[in-house]
Amino acid sequence: MKRTNRLFLSIVTVLCFLVSCGGKKDAAKNNTEQQPEALFAVNTMKIQRSNISDYIKLTGNVQAKTNIQVFPDQNGKISSIAVKIGQSVVQGQRIMEVNPSRPGMIYALSPVIAPISGVITSLPYEIGDTVSMQTPVAKVGNLSRLEVIANVAEKYISKMKVGLNVAIMVDAYPNMPINGNIYEVSPIVDEVSRTLEVKIEPKGANAALLKHGMYANIKIFTENKKDRVVIPSSCIITRYGEQSVFVICNLPTEISNVTISKMLATSTDDEKALILRYFPRILPASFRGDVFETKILRSLEKRNEERTTLLSLYQKDEDNNLYKLKEQGSFNSNCEKAWNIFLELGQVFVLPISKIFKSSISEDEQLRSILIDKGIIEKTTKFVEKRIVRSGIQIDNKTEIIEGLLQDEEIVYSGQSLLENNAKVKIVQLLNIVY
Repeated sequence: MKRTNRLFLSIVTVLCFLVSCGGKKDAAKNNTEQQPEALFAVNTMKIQRSNISDYIKLTGNVQAKTNIQVFPDQNGKISSIAVKIGQSVVQGQRIMEVNPSRPGMIYALSPVIAPISGVITSLPYEIGDTVSMQTPVAKVGNLSRLEVIANVAEKYISKMKVGLNVAIMVDAYPNMPINGNIYEVSPIVDEVSRTLEVKIEPKGANAALLKHGMYANIKIFTENKKDRVVIPSSCIITRYGEQSVFVICNLPTEISNVTISKMLATSTDDEKALILRYFPRILPASFRGDVFETKILRSLEKRNEERTTLLSLYQKDEDNNLYKLKEQGSFNSNCEKAWNIFLELGQVFVLPISKIFKSSISEDEQLRSILIDKGIIEKTTKFVEKRIVRSGIQIDNKTEIIEGLLQDEEIVYSGQSLLENNAKVKIVQLLNIVY
């Protein structure tokens, strides 16, 4: 008796465990089925047109345009220096004297004369130093005419030409940019540094702030474009060498055949016409051979008419093991039959929205209302279209868009890292970004 009771209890325990497991599986299945589609929070901005310039950042030195090296007429020792650095001199003025005397031989002092009027910019030697006729003992510059000399890397040489605009900044006046132009481009490249020398002429009232010997940060503007579509570079997603931007849409960019049929079933004739213009019924372009044969044709084994319909629309590609849709002029009666067969067999496929149909604002709002009324989307839900773009100038976190976007379209500014085409989004903030 005790043994029978133990056996009974064991059976009850096992049954309870199985029921419990089954319940958990059903609950898990229900949770999976009821799990809502992901909704992404994003910030957006409106696309604007603006001017954009490409430039090369370099450093340079401010120098006198005319800066003449002065050489002595005799070898010897410097016996006197008559000027100081920064002192103005006139042409013919004595700068220093060199004593050419040697042991046992006395000569008159040899004067070193300023070859031009200007300012002493260099005096590298002192009294008592020995110099030769090949030694520059001073430099005289005309500081009323300054220039900035910069060296451009070899890869940018093709962009260099006389007349390019330049912005010059010096540490002494960080908030006072100085304009300039390239007025001379060297015809040769330095073999050691692989750079090309360019000379820049400062212009405008702020040019008077420059001093000989200053260190300058410069921007050489190589390209200027006006009235272009410009967006923050951070809006662009680059994947596998392809650039794209997520554009906000009121309507989905993809939809399933099941959803289209659901809408059409409860729509008026006018609504159907609008729905089918924007959400046209399109059969899948291809099916895997095993799917088409085992899941579709096998399900229609005793329904020869439906099998014949599908086989009249799809042709086997033996090389790729695909059933491909034959050319169809329009969505004809056979397509309609195939559409209904796929629905009946539970074949759910996603359709891209027609790019040919461009709705007006009123039709766009009407379509959105239909989707909301039929429970397809929520009032606060919007979608994103992954738009392939072609970019131009990219500088200072700004990118020129040559192709793919239009002015006033709304794009995702932040929160796009997890997005894919047709993702549902909630707009947290519309940012006003002005360039």
